[in-house]
Amino acid sequence: MQLKEYQQGAIADFRQWIDAIRATQAESDESSRVLGERGLPVPDAVLDFPQKAWESMADAGIVPRGVSYVARHDGAGRPIPHICLKVPTGGGKTLLGVAAIEAMEVSTGLVLWIVPSRAIFDQTKATFWTRDHPYRKRLDRATGGRVKVFVQGDSLTPDDIQNHLCVMLLSLAATNWYEKQEGLRMFRDAGAYHRFFPETQGSRSDELRLKIDPDLATDPASGRITHSLHNVIKMCRPIVVLDEAHKAYGSKKRGPEEFVNSVNRMNPRTVVELSATPQRSVSNILVEIDGPQLKREEMIKVPVEITAEQGEDWHLTLARAHKQLEALDIQAHELLQDAGRYIRPIVVVRVDRTGKNQRDGKLVHALDVRDQLLKMGIDERAVRIKASGIDELGREDLMSPMSPVTWIITKDALKEGWDCSFAYILVMLDSTTAPTALTQMIGRVLRQPNAELTKQPALDRCYVFCSNTAVGEAVRKIRSGLEREGMSGLMGEVVLSSGKLVPLTVKRRDMFADLDLFLPKVLHKADHSTADEFEELDYLKHIIPEINWKSLEAPLLSPRLKHNSHVTKAEVDVGGMNPRYEARTIDEEDGTVSISWFVRRLSSAISNPWHAAELVQKSLMRLLNAGESDEDIYAMRVEHLADMRQNLIGQVERKAERVFQDKVATGLIRFTLETGMPAHRIWKEPREIETTEGDRGLEVRPGVPVGKSLFEPVLESEFDSIPERAIACYFDEHEALSWWHRIAARQGGDYYLRGWKEKRIWPDFVATVKSGGGDPVLMAVESKGEHLRDSVDTRYKERVMEALEAAYNNGQMVVPLGPSHAKFDIVFSVQELAQSLAKVETISGT
Repeated sequence: MQLKEYQQGAIADFRQWIDAIRATQAESDESSRVLGERGLPVPDAVLDFPQKAWESMADAGIVPRGVSYVARHDGAGRPIPHICLKVPTGGGKTLLGVAAIEAMEVSTGLVLWIVPSRAIFDQTKATFWTRDHPYRKRLDRATGGRVKVFVQGDSLTPDDIQNHLCVMLLSLAATNWYEKQEGLRMFRDAGAYHRFFPETQGSRSDELRLKIDPDLATDPASGRITHSLHNVIKMCRPIVVLDEAHKAYGSKKRGPEEFVNSVNRMNPRTVVELSATPQRSVSNILVEIDGPQLKREEMIKVPVEITAEQGEDWHLTLARAHKQLEALDIQAHELLQDAGRYIRPIVVVRVDRTGKNQRDGKLVHALDVRDQLLKMGIDERAVRIKASGIDELGREDLMSPMSPVTWIITKDALKEGWDCSFAYILVMLDSTTAPTALTQMIGRVLRQPNAELTKQPALDRCYVFCSNTAVGEAVRKIRSGLEREGMSGLMGEVVLSSGKLVPLTVKRRDMFADLDLFLPKVLHKADHSTADEFEELDYLKHIIPEINWKSLEAPLLSPRLKHNSHVTKAEVDVGGMNPRYEARTIDEEDGTVSISWFVRRLSSAISNPWHAAELVQKSLMRLLNAGESDEDIYAMRVEHLADMRQNLIGQVERKAERVFQDKVATGLIRFTLETGMPAHRIWKEPREIETTEGDRGLEVRPGVPVGKSLFEPVLESEFDSIPERAIACYFDEHEALSWWHRIAARQGGDYYLRGWKEKRIWPDFVATVKSGGGDPVLMAVESKGEHLRDSVDTRYKERVMEALEAAYNNGQMVVPLGPSHAKFDIVFSVQELAQSLAKVETISGT
């Protein structure tokens, strides 16, 4: 789980704050020591090192000047360093919190992770306890594997604190000291913590302890220090992470001061708040992340498309949502076939009632919706109810291809702590008019699967269907809901299904209006052609049929740690094949699985079922010969399937690359601009693009718009990240550049490349560079974040670009005004772009 660009920036600012805290604290300690030796009082200004650190951050331009610093002090009067990371819903608050702990470089001590609800508590606990989860891996990496996770009531010892980083999960309710303390477990005497209070010296031990921590709670009758978790926390001086801090500070009963004081009395050494909508009167906001940043980093599905009709019966609203789900299912299936990426769109339905005795025929009940869905022909296994008294989801992994769930009916159970990114459609059938309903639910459908766009517009947005609601009211509520979730800047992303986004005609610049521009396509010699006829390379037509499928090797599977499961045995064969295979495997219907079970699920890797069946059979026979039983294979069938798919996809890709390279070498695949070849004239006619209100033109500097782009205007919304805009501006100011263009991959008609995979490659930029009197050079640039430098996708694109560049530069370019050479690059910064451009100028000049 790599940090996105905005997350990396947030942690960089956080590290700088930590450095400032350490520096100012050292200065404060030294000044206090000197003044103490001289018998002089220490002024508050010297003691309050967190405020000095904040002022240094303002001087560095990281936090805005003039914003009032909010000071906090613990129960012993010591200043508390505290900051807030403002992160919208879906922006990865938990990941940032874990990364912040990692950045603090602590390997021992106590961390209190405080969450606002039971749902978030259970979710966080599961991720921290699972050693393979990215959150836990980060904590282990930061501490060298010395992490222990606790909940209230677990036995915690001084040895744990001294030798491990102890992360304790707590709920808001457990930490509210304003309530009657005797009613909260945290304040009670508990034998689990007795080792923190040695009694070898009797009352003398307590006296010494109270000199260090004078605010420890004591028994009124005996004066003995209470052996409570609260006192242990005070003595450990923990790092406190407040997840969803805005919920803690939103108390209507006493205001935010109630919880601020509760946290302060835990004597934290540092407080890190994670909040979507923090209050400046309470929090020192170090980092502010907005909706457009999440959109650029592909974290969320936008725009939000609304379908609303006043007076519409809820049955019709449900039918509309079902129709939308069917359309998304088709797109998801195509995505799986084209890119091997699995998405199963899910509908979340909010109803009025879920209780057992609340079905009155007036307000919409969860069972009413279930019955209606079954009448519509939806499989009963696909429908689940999630409510306070009914939990049909349980621990089911909704992201698994094995899950059948596509409809979830709820009232309030999914308001928080639930982040399944397969949720695409929100259906509001409840009669409430409170704006909090949409506020709480909109975040459930915003998250983008794998934080990566699919490049299919229908799967890169989410949908809201409102029953018996005026369109204007629905739009207002949803926009308000986005703001409440911290998604400022996305108001233009709320659109109506019946309307269209604002169209904008984008035309060539005058200087390029009449210029014929040619760029090469990857072409393949036409079938059965004796003449020099070529057509666009087609992966399914020109690459796949040339692979020697019989040369694929059966994946060598390793025995896996087995789950407990009860299965029955069945004898099956492949049928119709020669030779016949008689492995005892499993049949889905009775708890066993057949070879065909594997074959169907390997279709994205091997389309020919006979080849797949033979390979599966050989792999399973090896497992059986190695001592695996039929029951073992069944228990681990999903894991074995994943191993098979990964192995076979790798083999097919290597063979496809060999086919591609051989055809380039023999001239069957060409990548040149030659007379008589159907080189594609692109971008000759003006086109229309869809944009939204608020789009601004790109400027190389304030008040100076870009001037060498092929089209104008160039909108900021065309760029997915700040680094991409920086690259465009660098292109625009480079003297040797003739023109540049930002490729919009989702518009379909723009320039793209092809390699030995089915997926097209859209460079982020194309440009022509001409140095002096030299020939023009075609330049195609892909921009990526540094964290993707060694990714599988990056390595594939680098190899394709290298092959195409060599093929182009070895050809004979004879089309007038076409670029004579090509330079393709993947760059990770403007500095790398500058180096690449220097090489291009050399090619052009020679």
